[in-house]
Amino acid sequence: MVQPSTSMQLPGLQPEAERPRVVVPGSPELDQRMLDEPLPWRRRLSEQGIDALVLATLDLSKVSGGIGNPAIGQALIDLAVTANLDRLGVVPGAEVFASLQWWDWFGDSPTQIGDWWGWDAINPAIGQEIFQLSELWWQQSMADGAFAIMIGKIDANRMFATIGSAGPFLNTADSMPATMLGYMPTYPNPAMGAVASWSGLDADGLRGWSARAGVFDGSNAAYDPSTGQNGPRTGNRGPGGLFDGHWGPYWIAEGGPSWTAGEHSWAGTFTLGGWFQGGQSLLTSGNDGSISRDAGGMYATLTHALHAPDESGGRWDLFAQFGWSAPSSDAAELSLAIGGICSSPLPGRPNDQWGLLAGVAEFTDDASVYVNALGSTGGQESVLEAFYLFALPHGITLQPDLQWIGTPGGGDGATVDDALIGTIRVQIAC
Repeated sequence: MVQPSTSMQLPGLQPEAERPRVVVPGSPELDQRMLDEPLPWRRRLSEQGIDALVLATLDLSKVSGGIGNPAIGQALIDLAVTANLDRLGVVPGAEVFASLQWWDWFGDSPTQIGDWWGWDAINPAIGQEIFQLSELWWQQSMADGAFAIMIGKIDANRMFATIGSAGPFLNTADSMPATMLGYMPTYPNPAMGAVASWSGLDADGLRGWSARAGVFDGSNAAYDPSTGQNGPRTGNRGPGGLFDGHWGPYWIAEGGPSWTAGEHSWAGTFTLGGWFQGGQSLLTSGNDGSISRDAGGMYATLTHALHAPDESGGRWDLFAQFGWSAPSSDAAELSLAIGGICSSPLPGRPNDQWGLLAGVAEFTDDASVYVNALGSTGGQESVLEAFYLFALPHGITLQPDLQWIGTPGGGDGATVDDALIGTIRVQIAC
């Protein structure tokens, strides 16, 4: 699969389709960053194997509906540093990555939408400012890139249940099934873990099979009898407490084929995966503090390009994802999202994009597992989203975005009002 212009390139280790995705809301290449021309030494440093990116994101949103018609501002600053130790001549086939993140909000609370899936991917949904070393991992490639091992503090959504071409959407429905939100060690709670990957793709990274499996510290969703709560939160800590007896390992694996079709070599991928949270978890979204044991589920993703890798002009990338989890241990038992992104939609604007997304999540009827903000259970949450991304000079993008969320948080009885959300996103890449 050809990576879009908004995905960071991690050269030298794996075929293009298998390189880990940097989970920030866009990762422009060097010539699309503000300081590329004023600091030409950065390009030379990157060519030698060290790349540093500062990406500032500002989202200004006005909501009609939801819990209280809020007006919300959010800011995320991400400092991401990649060191290709192979290119630096230090360790063959090795790479180190670190991500330092700060997020805060102003105006009304970003939790006043009342939704489950996540209306803005930069919103950590924990109700407080974050400043943390979110990731710090080592990846070692072997056998000419066919095998790789990653170890350290990792965002699991980097390698699992992810769709690289869907990054510009605000809603989390583009990047993860709703059935995985309560357990997966991902932003704002990456965790210590290890991932093993195998790639049987061809030299172009377009055809063949690939698979990966990982285990993570699942403490963020693991019940601690000494506190009566899940946790502690993994996003702001390192290996301390990893083996304290209730760490609740999180296991996940996926695999599938990649192919090309048609005379234009349109590329497609399919993955089928499963996950398992060991130990006990307090069902914090339920109404009686129930505890589940051994939660788990399955998911699938499908992507397909409607353009050849070297084709110019407008290009479409389509995607779909499906998730299922046990209704006795997870609020959302089924979810489905489909969408598409058009790159280079207008003549003379090769870096612009626009996209459409639709999704639906179905909630369990078990009130001990889940109730919405108004005390109702069951029901569905629906998502529709459209955006246009203007790529401006000097590393700046401007993205108007419109979302509609039907019955945020679901509910068969009392439901939160449908929410219409208009957002202006501004990103500056340095």
